[in-house]
Amino acid sequence: MKTIGTYPYGSYSLVMAYASKRRLYYNVIESTLYAVNVDTGNLDVNIQIPNDYVIYALDYDSINDRLIALVYSSSITNGWVLTQLIITAEKEIQFNRIGKTVIPFEKYLWTTTYTINSNEHSWMTIWSVKNSNTSIFISFNIDNGEIIEKWEISSKDLGNLVCFN
Repeated sequence: MKTIGTYPYGSYSLVMAYASKRRLYYNVIESTLYAVNVDTGNLDVNIQIPNDYVIYALDYDSINDRLIALVYSSSITNGWVLTQLIITAEKEIQFNRIGKTVIPFEKYLWTTTYTINSNEHSWMTIWSVKNSNTSIFISFNIDNGEIIEKWEISSKDLGNLVCFN
């Protein structure tokens, strides 16, 4: 096995996404966004995340060739919002909010369970409901940020969740 990239010692990553230009993106919480070129092993992206932002989820929309992120920002609202993550030519990160939907802190806990379906233009997530033995499935439209579907799941049934088209 050949090592193709670096990972900062003593840190942890919450999210990773494989994207265009054959890069594996990952972030270190409240710190830095990285991207490793999977062909060369070079660290192509090493950018500080703006101080008031935290990236909770990151995925790649292959249809529109863009990174989508679920973020918290104290300057936006007290909850999680869906954004398009843009890396500028100046090696800075911009978060362009998608829609007005907010997942409130006071009601839901982030569980890091999510996936994107570019063909259906949706981002599917599962959240824990605070003070409850239930979880909630939420599906967002990645073009306008609106909720497409939302339904509760009993925690005992969560392991048996199966979706069909």
